[in-house]
Amino acid sequence: MKLATIKKQIEKAVKLHAKNLGICAVKSVKVSKIGVGENNLNMLAEVNGKKFTFRISLKSEKNLSDEFRALHRIPKGLGPKPIYIDKTKRILSHEYIVMEYIEGRVLKRLSDKHLKLHAKSLAKLHSIRKKLPNGFDLNKWLKKEINWTAKRMPIYEDKEIQELLPKGIEYVKSKNHLFTALKQSSLTHCDPCLSNIIFNKKGLRYIDWEWSKFHDNAYDVSMIYDPDCTQPPWKMKLSGKRLKTYLNTYNRYMKDKTLMQRVPVWITVYRFTDLLFFKYKLWNWKNEKSKDIPKKQYEAHLRNTIKMLRKQFR
Repeated sequence: MKLATIKKQIEKAVKLHAKNLGICAVKSVKVSKIGVGENNLNMLAEVNGKKFTFRISLKSEKNLSDEFRALHRIPKGLGPKPIYIDKTKRILSHEYIVMEYIEGRVLKRLSDKHLKLHAKSLAKLHSIRKKLPNGFDLNKWLKKEINWTAKRMPIYEDKEIQELLPKGIEYVKSKNHLFTALKQSSLTHCDPCLSNIIFNKKGLRYIDWEWSKFHDNAYDVSMIYDPDCTQPPWKMKLSGKRLKTYLNTYNRYMKDKTLMQRVPVWITVYRFTDLLFFKYKLWNWKNEKSKDIPKKQYEAHLRNTIKMLRKQFR
């Protein structure tokens, strides 16, 4: 999709759906690019000075309807207000959601104040719970992640994956009892990394709810950090007293007996899924639509991930 074409299509969509936007007469429309994610293109439309986000699907396999439903069920004040969804592809060639535009900024590193606010906000989201009769099988979850990558690239021909992945599988097997013992799941964001947290004067809002579902709440808690290294723009390094502050704040608002045991497991699992993700991203680089992050940055993240896994499982 050419950016100039998309801008014209959004201008047309604004005029056709003005009532949905709460606008009687469209006097001015200004469209600009916000950014590109793994699955979506995000555009800003300023209509009569009022701002809206157009979230456009880039991949047919990802259904925006799930995200639109998720935005309706999350607690007020945690995400953008959904306005409407268009799946007809009559105006834009892809499905898109229109939602409230969130003012604010993304931070590369969170202060103790920001950490506490993030922990409290996650606890508010996770307070929406449902029963989990058979627990959560982390072993099966990891196998799905492996199979997804294996269908898209020859992982069994990659020496580093074959060196490290069996260790990850055995590690998860040894820790799976912590997850199968869970009695409830929580409504989760499933991608509350640093780049998806917007801070402003009112507090914070989470964006990009495309993966939201009922899941292990420790999954969200573990997302923003690694105790050993940074991973811009997604994760920061967090350990020692600051990590205790973050986890203890969360536990204060969301009581969880085994959280402190499950979080380190997720950190390790993320390292293995990052290994697969970065390998696939670089292997498929020529076909990637989302290249806002330079190839060299992915290469650096891959080297660090391999280094940390070798150190952890030497």
